[in-house]
Amino acid sequence: MTEQEILEGIKNQNPQVLAKTMSLFESQKDSDKKLAAKILHQIEKDDYPTRVLGITGTPGVGKSTFLNGFVDSLVQRGNKVAILTIDPSSEKTGGSILGDKTRMTDLIKHENVFIRPSASRAMLGGVSANTRDLITLCEAASFDYIFVESVGIGQSEVQLAKIVDFLLLFLAPGGGDDLQGIKKGVLEFTDLLIVNKKDLGKTLALQTASLYGQSLENEPCVISALEKEGFEKVQQQIDSFYEKEDLAKIRFEKRKDFFWTRVESDVIQLIHKLKASDKLNKVLEKYLAKKYDLRKAIRKILKFI
Repeated sequence: MTEQEILEGIKNQNPQVLAKTMSLFESQKDSDKKLAAKILHQIEKDDYPTRVLGITGTPGVGKSTFLNGFVDSLVQRGNKVAILTIDPSSEKTGGSILGDKTRMTDLIKHENVFIRPSASRAMLGGVSANTRDLITLCEAASFDYIFVESVGIGQSEVQLAKIVDFLLLFLAPGGGDDLQGIKKGVLEFTDLLIVNKKDLGKTLALQTASLYGQSLENEPCVISALEKEGFEKVQQQIDSFYEKEDLAKIRFEKRKDFFWTRVESDVIQLIHKLKASDKLNKVLEKYLAKKYDLRKAIRKILKFI
């Protein structure tokens, strides 16, 4: 496809063109990278009214089940929705199961829903290296909502919050131990805490919401994604955010923050590539032989970046 064909296909919300373009953005070929950069330059010029929401939480908490039901309710009201799911990659093979799509049985054949699974490729933060770019593609395709479902969370994995407008953190009833290890990280970036699986224990779910909701600005929602109960309260919280907040200011600050995060990530990846070079190995050898102290060795390495 030519650049013009791709831009027209995105504008017309052609799912085949959108999927092929996302594959182009994820390609490691130099020619594909150049074309992707040209496309991104064109579509990044505009501001889009799309609502961009992040979904995170410990594995098995019901994120995909929630999306399956909640997005179905959105499309029933005439919305067009894109879902970007991130699956963990194997550190040994680099492969990924990409199984989230198979769990959204109500959505996979819906003409107003676009689902794209991506592999994290060992990228920290619960997202992939190209997730921000894929969001921009979906914004340019005029979706009303974009959901980004992360691989799951740990204390330092807050990068998702930097590329979405509104972050929903999922927790199971009695899941305080799960949240205890991450509350100093992702919890401070959370816009709405959702305690799912109310059907497994209403009292415990309410206690969990009360315990962890005290540190959040918005009142937690207690839901049962399986029974599609509590979705109205979630929608009210989302609507309230977009009605009251200065979205342009929020996106500006997050874009600036994400810029430096991405620079750091790319530098780290470059260092990993340089590890195999003779120049870096010579620096390492001199450090190990105590000819260079640590600071001098690091200064030498930074010259190669």
